[in-house]
Amino acid sequence: RMMMDFVGPSDVFTTTNLFLKYSGKCSGYDVMIASPTADKKVTTGAGADLLCQMSVLDIKSNIDTLIISNYESRESPPESFEPFYKWLSKRTEKNTRRIASVCAGTFALAKAGLVNNRKVTTHWEQNEKLQNSYPLLRVDTNPFYLKDGHIYTSGGVSSGIDLALAMVEEDFGKDVAIQVARELVVYLYRPGYQSQFGNLLPVI
Repeated sequence: RMMMDFVGPSDVFTTTNLFLKYSGKCSGYDVMIASPTADKKVTTGAGADLLCQMSVLDIKSNIDTLIISNYESRESPPESFEPFYKWLSKRTEKNTRRIASVCAGTFALAKAGLVNNRKVTTHWEQNEKLQNSYPLLRVDTNPFYLKDGHIYTSGGVSSGIDLALAMVEEDFGKDVAIQVARELVVYLYRPGYQSQFGNLLPVI
């Protein structure tokens, strides 16, 4: 599990909060990183495990924006995630304004039955696997992110930042989103498409 999958969007939202505070506007986002399992632990591939303040299983209230980061690790027993998928499958437009995924997180949305007959994206390398595993989806791995109704999906790793900036623009306008992008030294609208970026570097 790559930390940027959830830290990238989180930094976008918390940086937005700073700009809103300094400009005297509303308070912005209440950002919370929650684990998918009851132990409140998230294992990353960076040599650092996170102990979250809560598990998603503790959340019974409405959510404004839910972002699912990446996908369960290969080392994790699949049964440990069953309560999470049950919880996720009950997230609808009535209790969650926006449901999103970063990178292979689209697989989790698909497994929970949230994206049937919707247009989605994921990491460009996972295109075929996602389409074959869930034939009811319409998979397009060219965009950095896609919106289909209240469902948002994004491509590989850094595309979560593109998606989060788009959400900030939706919520607070283009000027705020531009300021946040400048602070983070990233594009507000990145040129090209993700499969193009995936082919820019030589294979080692």
